[in-house]
Amino acid sequence: MCGIVGITKTDNTPIDVDALRRSTDMLAKRGPDDSGIWVEEGAGLGHRRLSVLDTTSAGHQPMLSENKRFVIVFNGEVYNFRELRKQLELDTSSWRSDSDTEVVLRAYSKWGVDCLKRFHGMFAFAIWDRKEKALFAARDRMGVKPFYYTHAEKSFAFASRPGVLPALFQHLSREIDEQAMRFYLELGYIPAPYYIYKSIRKLPPAHYLVIDGNGLSIHRYWDFRHIKPDGAVKPEEELIEELDELVSRCVQSRMISDVPVGAFLSGGIDSSLVVALMNKYTSMPVKTFTIGFAEEKYDESRYAQEVADYLGTEHYCERLNVDDLLQLIPVFFEEYDEPFFDSSAFPTMAVSRLARQHVTVSLSGDGGDELFGGYHYYKIVKWLKPFFQLNESTRRHIAALINLAPHHNFKLLAGALKRKDIIEAFSFSRSILKDFGSIFMPDMVEKTMSGYELFFLTAQSFPQGLHP
Repeated sequence: MCGIVGITKTDNTPIDVDALRRSTDMLAKRGPDDSGIWVEEGAGLGHRRLSVLDTTSAGHQPMLSENKRFVIVFNGEVYNFRELRKQLELDTSSWRSDSDTEVVLRAYSKWGVDCLKRFHGMFAFAIWDRKEKALFAARDRMGVKPFYYTHAEKSFAFASRPGVLPALFQHLSREIDEQAMRFYLELGYIPAPYYIYKSIRKLPPAHYLVIDGNGLSIHRYWDFRHIKPDGAVKPEEELIEELDELVSRCVQSRMISDVPVGAFLSGGIDSSLVVALMNKYTSMPVKTFTIGFAEEKYDESRYAQEVADYLGTEHYCERLNVDDLLQLIPVFFEEYDEPFFDSSAFPTMAVSRLARQHVTVSLSGDGGDELFGGYHYYKIVKWLKPFFQLNESTRRHIAALINLAPHHNFKLLAGALKRKDIIEAFSFSRSILKDFGSIFMPDMVEKTMSGYELFFLTAQSFPQGLHP
């Protein structure tokens, strides 16, 4: 990952270079290998680099286009950059680097906004147009890479981390956004465009923005709801082969790197599959990493070891006790930028630290359960489906009867049956609100967003860029 930051002004007041440099340095953990800033009248950009592709100085950012019109700061990776480069080489052969950043810059110079439809990857970037005095910024389809911003009448600032923005925008309000808090209690995290403070927003996944003399405009460039199946009925064997090809291709593309690559390995189906596929595309043993626990009933590291032995990986395991986990708590205040509700963050933080001692890039199996319905609570939809073939009045009468049962799970079922539709019922069943909403905000359940909106926002905002 890298860190990007920038500020634009439409009133021609000077850019505070020292503030820009300070804000850039605040992102040093995201990019320890290199740093740079670029300033002219009306705009300033900063970048901290974690070198993955083309680790030479040729990949330095901010990067200017060949004609000096555009300046880019880029965070992420475009996996199909080599194919795009071949298309762009029809126009020019004067490439200055082997980085995907230059490909993105040239793609925007040639295709404009339409370049986003060609990118396969995870990214957040901003491009300053020196001729039009306009800033263009975009975020990947699933929102893997972060992009926070704040906007006033004549100024606009963005960064990879929200804590950087006060260095560029003095006196930012810390007023809590009640709608963001509602979403947090409903989902366990805060979806874009909201942030815990009203003064800061997030660019939603699959969106781009333009800031110029006409103000700020935000547009969607991709929507998974518009993806339609081809309608062909295929045999199961053919579908399995097609899925195998897609997953294999994805793993191979994510291994493109000029620095060491490894993988998290839990011993489950998803991470084991990823590591097995990695083995196909490397002649060296894959470096794998797992976290175990001192308490045996919580420790599943033996499964990871069995897979590592079978696949012949170079395996590393670290076991944690309660004190180790407690020592991680202060780290979360430094590393996490907003409230979230996910206890798996503890082992994820620990395994990331372990992996960083040996590799720069690490793949994981995150997302398989969400994509294929692997978690047990997805069965809720199957259980609820017959009830939602009944009308709402009948469901409410059934819920009233179920509510008489003493067990907590029956009361959850009753609450789910009162929802408007099955998607909202599923969301409710996974919600923190079901237990605590009436304590914190009594009116929340009635005033929260509709189920379909909640479903789509959830799908857009998985922290690992996943969708159900």
